[in-house]
Amino acid sequence: MNRRSFMTTTLAGWAALSTPALQFASAQQSTPVAGSTIEAVRWELQSIEGSNGTVTTPDNPAQYAIQFGADSMAYIQADCNRAGAPFTIDGQMLTFGEMLSTLALCGEESISDQFMQSLGSVVSFVITTDASDQLVLNMMADAGSLYFNPVVTGVVWQWVEFQSSDGSVITANDPSRYTIEFMTDGSLQVLADCNRGFGDAKIEGNSIDLIVATTRMMCAEDSQFDEFLMVLDQAVSWVIRDGMLALALPADAGIALFQPVLDFGNETEPEATPAP
Repeated sequence: MNRRSFMTTTLAGWAALSTPALQFASAQQSTPVAGSTIEAVRWELQSIEGSNGTVTTPDNPAQYAIQFGADSMAYIQADCNRAGAPFTIDGQMLTFGEMLSTLALCGEESISDQFMQSLGSVVSFVITTDASDQLVLNMMADAGSLYFNPVVTGVVWQWVEFQSSDGSVITANDPSRYTIEFMTDGSLQVLADCNRGFGDAKIEGNSIDLIVATTRMMCAEDSQFDEFLMVLDQAVSWVIRDGMLALALPADAGIALFQPVLDFGNETEPEATPAP
C-alpha cells in the first residue's frame, strides 16, 4: 500500500467513527500484510506462544525488543543483554545468522535465554494489522511464534505530510528538518526547522498528548514550523501502520504521517560472544 492510498483509505474509514484511536481498526482486523521487508521500528515482545499451548509473557515488554536495520543487521534487547545478528529476508522467509550477545546475568524472572533461543529458531514472519501493525515471527517445525507490537520509541520520526479532512495536503519540503524523538522516560526531543524543542508525551493506549516547547528563531521563508507544531500540539491519537507513525487530530480534522529513521552506526557492537 503506497502512502497516498494509505491516507485516502484511512481518512475515509475514520469518518464513521467518533474515537480517532479506533479508526484504523475499522478497515481490517488481523489481516496479513504481504511484503519482503520489516520496518525499522522498535518491536517489543508481547508473548512467546508454543505449539503445545504454553504462553510466556514478559513482565516488561520494553526489555525484550528487536529492530531490523537497513544494514541487514538485527539489533536485539534481551532483558539486561544486548545482541546483534545478521538477517536475511526472502519473501516471507526470515533467517538470522550467528547472534553475538553480551552475557550479563539478569534477574531470576528473566526470560532472556528463552527469548534468544526462540529468535534463533525463527524461519518466517508475517505482519498483521489490527489498530497498529503486529509482527509475528514463526519458529521452525511449527514450534510456536513470537508476537511483537511496534512502539514510538527507538527511532527518530521525520514528518512526511499532513492531509486535512477537506482533502488538502501539506507535504514536508524536507522531512529531516521536522523530527520528533520519543525517549523511554516519556520526554520528547523535537527539531522544528531551525528551532529545537523538548517536552513530554503522555501515552495511554492509542491516545496521545504532546506538550512541546521550542526556541523561536526566525527560519527561512519556506519554513513549515507553524504547520509542524500545530500537528504536534493537536494530536490526540496514534498508530503505526506500514511502518509509518500516524498522528490523528480531533474531530476527524486530519492525519499526519511520519517515517522512521534508525541509525545504529555509531553505537558500540556487543562483544563477539555467541548467544547460548
